[in-house]
This record gives sequence, structure tokens and C-alpha cells, in this order.
Amino acid sequence: MQHAPTVKEIVVPIEYAGKWIAWNADQTKIVSSGATIQEARNKAFQEGEKTPWLDKVPHRSIRFGGSAFHA
Repeated sequence: MQHAPTVKEIVVPIEYAGKWIAWNADQTKIVSSGATIQEARNKAFQEGEKTPWLDKVPHRSIRFGGSAFHA
């Protein structure tokens, strides 16, 4: 019987609630954040990340949600 690969769950720290965050290309580390998608993206580029993944972190009152975009 085959098992699905184990996926490591990454918990986003509460200080990012309501913000846009940029992940590294491997989606294992948050490299920047901002109030807008453009701000998070630009900061990620300034940090040297060439292909950031962008997520909108839900506000504290929302328990599930969000979206992702690849720049």
C-alpha cells in the first residue's frame, strides 16, 4: 500500500495577520511582508528572491482563507 508524501504544515506567525507575505521559491521561508501585494513583492526582490510566492494572510478574526500568486 502506498502512502501520500508527508506535507510539513507551516504556521504563519500572527504578526503577519492581514498582510501580504512573500515566500522563497521553495515556499519554506517568509522573506518579506507588506500592506499590499506590490510592497511584499518589491521587498522580496530587494531581498534577492527572484521568484517569490505571494500569499494574503487572513485577518486574526478569520480562521481559514487566503490566496497565492507566483510572481
